[in-house]
Amino acid sequence: MWLAPHGQGRGSDPYLFSLTRHDWGDLHLYLALTAVIITIVHVVIDWKPFVNCVKHVVTTHQGAG
Repeated sequence: MWLAPHGQGRGSDPYLFSLTRHDWGDLHLYLALTAVIITIVHVVIDWKPFVNCVKHVVTTHQGAG
């Protein structure tokens, strides 16, 4: 983080919304992992419609070009 204080011992001072630099790092990690999990679940749930869409596009546009 560009605006976060650097160096040892400085990460314990409140930075924003009473969260330290390390707290923000933890929050960022958990939100990123949550986003990855939601994306994987979304792909698994919508796999058949995705494959059908790709098949349709491939068969429709095979003669074009």
